[in-house]
Amino acid sequence: MSLFEEKFNYIYSGLEVVFRYFQERGVMAAIESNPSTGNRYEQLLFAWHSQDAIPIVGVGIGKSLFMPESFYALYLYRVGVLGIIIHFSILTMAIVVSYTNAKQLYHIDRGDLASLFVGLHFYLLSLPFSYFSAAVNDQTRTGFVLYAMLAINIAMNSYLKRIPRVNV
Repeated sequence: MSLFEEKFNYIYSGLEVVFRYFQERGVMAAIESNPSTGNRYEQLLFAWHSQDAIPIVGVGIGKSLFMPESFYALYLYRVGVLGIIIHFSILTMAIVVSYTNAKQLYHIDRGDLASLFVGLHFYLLSLPFSYFSAAVNDQTRTGFVLYAMLAINIAMNSYLKRIPRVNV
């Protein structure tokens, strides 16, 4: 923990405040313990209250009304619960496929390619956490990289299915 505190002091001190408030005073105190967390919570509430009674499809772009920092608030507002479910279904499929690709490539002695899919795998696993702070893949450049990597992931999986199976 001391290494984490030393190397990542900014995030460590912020999380320390949130956890201390959570332990001492509960969930709402933790949310309101710093302006950043409180702001994201208010944005999520705004997105929720802007929906229809059942927030299935969202209300659209809304740039003039709302510029949230969190992926969850942004996607809830724009595409609703259905859009979030579709996005996470794609991520879940990609996580499984990247793991399968890495494992298969490793077993056919292609560690160079396996490492690419291991990296993609861990990037995809980190997204649900990074989405609390930003909609990182909603931006044009980063979104293009994500979806290009997902296409490479699917193409490699298709290729690996056509070659003789390796006992894994």
